[in-house]
Amino acid sequence: MKPIWWLSFADPDKPKGSQFLGVCVVRSDDMILAVQKTWELNINPGGEIHGVAIEDEKTIPIDCFNRLMQKTELIERGLARPVGS
Repeated sequence: MKPIWWLSFADPDKPKGSQFLGVCVVRSDDMILAVQKTWELNINPGGEIHGVAIEDEKTIPIDCFNRLMQKTELIERGLARPVGS
């Protein structure tokens, strides 16, 4: 099975507090193909990308794959913590 990629998007040129653009979780052989997949799925918000391969697929619910998730949803699902926590 292909690895899972957690891709975080940010725009450092935006005002502080609005630089984070979201996260996409996709399966792909490598990070470059993962980013390409976000473009193909029309879920890439642009900006700079930081990608991490996730080894334990059980940590990410299946309904989080192949879409853009915003900060509020990530926090509500326990996938991220509020800044300062």
